[in-house]
Parts: sequence; structure tokens; C-alpha cells
Amino acid sequence: MSIIRVLKIIENNIEESDFVGKIKVDIVKKTENILGLKFPKSYRMFIENYGCGDIFGIEIFGIISDPITDVQTIPNVLWITNEFKNKGLPKGYIIISETGDDGSYYTINTNIKNDCDENPIYLWNSFNLKESKVYDSFGDFLYDFLKEHV
Repeated sequence: MSIIRVLKIIENNIEESDFVGKIKVDIVKKTENILGLKFPKSYRMFIENYGCGDIFGIEIFGIISDPITDVQTIPNVLWITNEFKNKGLPKGYIIISETGDDGSYYTINTNIKNDCDENPIYLWNSFNLKESKVYDSFGDFLYDFLKEHV
């Protein structure tokens, strides 16, 4: 499973990261309930261990401390996802990172599950509303970025 490799890479390079830290399971569940969906196992593992933040220049959106009281800006996954719901973000999508150009975001499509009980990652453009599948799971997505640096 890619997420296990990802967690090891992060731990081995923690000095290159800026994460908020562990998030309690009940806070993760509260965020899921507010969004009205379930996080895939790999993304949930990331959030429970690191919350949100960046490593090697890639910022991963998640939970800062509490979805209700967190600042209403990036990297708050609840805020960014809700912000784009009325701007064409497909139902069941969670925004987890941005590409840095052209209004494109990496999203988790919770409407689809693969054989490993994971949800695929889609690149979604907030201007033209086009989307395309780019990874089979959150673990694969993050591993692809991190492997270049180790």
C-alpha cells in the first residue's frame, strides 16, 4: 500500500515538512459528517497522523485542529471543498491540493471505489470544470510527488 511508503518517507524527512500534527479520530469523523462523505483509508491515515501541511513543496489540505473553528482558508479541507461546491465542484469530491496554476486542484472522488477500497484522485479545473483521473488512490498521488525527493 502506497500510504505506508508515504508515511515512512515523511517520517524519514520530517525536517523537510511543516505539518500541524495528529488529529483525533472524532475530529476526523466530525469533518466527514459535515462534508457528508467518508474519507478513504489512505487520506484518513494521513490526516490522523499529520493533519495538513506541506513537504518538499507540496501542500496537502486537511484539518488544522477543528473543522468548525479552523481558519477559513487553505489548507482547511472543509473550507476549500465547501467554497467550490457552488462553483461547479462535482458532488462527492474533496479538494486535497492545488497544482499552482490554471485553477486546477487535486481531488478525491468519493463516488468511486477501486478494488483496494480506495477512491481515485482526479485533477479538476475550477475554470472550465473539466476533470480527469490521475491516480488510483491518495497514497499513490502523494507517493508520486515524494519519491522524487528521496
